[in-house]
Amino acid sequence: MASGSRSSPTEPLSVGNVVSTGFQLYRANAKQYLGIALISVGWSLLPILAMIILAIVAVVVGGATGEPAAGIGFFVLAFVVVIALAVYCFAKSLANSALISRLAFLEISNQSEDFLAARRFVDSRKWSFLFTQILVGLIVAGVFIAFYVVLAILFAATATAAARLGGGGGDLRVTAIFALLIFVLVIAALVLFLWLGARLFGAEVPLAVEAQSSASQSIGRFWNLTKGNARRVVMVLLVAVLVTLPIGVLSQLLASIPQSIIESGVASGSAAVSTIALLSGLISYAVSVLLNLLVIPFWQVVKSVVYYDLRNRREGLGLQLRER
Repeated sequence: MASGSRSSPTEPLSVGNVVSTGFQLYRANAKQYLGIALISVGWSLLPILAMIILAIVAVVVGGATGEPAAGIGFFVLAFVVVIALAVYCFAKSLANSALISRLAFLEISNQSEDFLAARRFVDSRKWSFLFTQILVGLIVAGVFIAFYVVLAILFAATATAAARLGGGGGDLRVTAIFALLIFVLVIAALVLFLWLGARLFGAEVPLAVEAQSSASQSIGRFWNLTKGNARRVVMVLLVAVLVTLPIGVLSQLLASIPQSIIESGVASGSAAVSTIALLSGLISYAVSVLLNLLVIPFWQVVKSVVYYDLRNRREGLGLQLRER
């Protein structure tokens, strides 16, 4: 824990300071945050491991009984069980990710809470975290469905208008109209994506921090906090992406190396190609997951810093960082 604290509140943070503060908190608590992230990823990988085991068991059952249908029937039944397991594991994974956000918020606000108490708090809300993600997914899907409907209407209207232009230069004008329309729509889609991402970026953080909050209230709370601040949050997202970009690129490069090495040693006509492809895919995925473990805590911490800064701007909270 800290040996002391700076009790004087600071002014609202700049975009760069939000990211640097997040990095500072991450570095100071790296061991703890990485351990939690490992548990979170472990929960998310458990259903995949269960599916692999069940597939092997199904093959064994089918071979032992001499009836492939028996193995298939077992696999279908087990698949239903795995789906239920996957839902539970996803909720647990979300709760562990939220635990990082809660701990980071407590750190930045100079509050203390027993680690086990913090874990119990977020674990008791695991289904709410799952529901929050479902609601966010529905909101995003609804917005983009509406966008594509408008897009289709605009294309239809533009095509109809262009077809009526006629004349010798009709083809050129049609091409120009469609090119301009596509350009405008690409820009509009990008702006919409960034704006929506900023408004929902930390939708689960109020649920992880505030005692009286539900899934819908958490989304509404963060939505209200980002009102008038979406541009700043977008800038934070862009800076954070630039910070984590090298790890993402390294993850893709390292993930492709095992696959290339393994596949280069197997003839294309070999019967082992499918097995080797599966093995190389699993190794590549494992490498990617391990490197992404470094990124998960950073993003959860940045969410907490953004949330705290937004509250600081709207509610006048003091920003207090513990000295180490």
